[in-house]
Amino acid sequence: MGCFSSRGVVSNRSWASYWFRRELASGSVLELVLDVKQPGRRKRLAGKAVKAWERCARHTQLLPPDDAAGTQA
Repeated sequence: MGCFSSRGVVSNRSWASYWFRRELASGSVLELVLDVKQPGRRKRLAGKAVKAWERCARHTQLLPPDDAAGTQA
């Protein structure tokens, strides 16, 4: 899941919502959400979009802002 601590999915016959979630040290929550329409013949295209999106989520990194890392020039 990369930097995310949880994931979930809610779907019905025509729509699906997929999300990855991470609680940050500040108490805020970061969510990566994909809502995809998947009626009939488009279901296969929706599946391809979800696979690409999950691949991106696995490779996501959370980095501190430049000034927090002490690398500001």
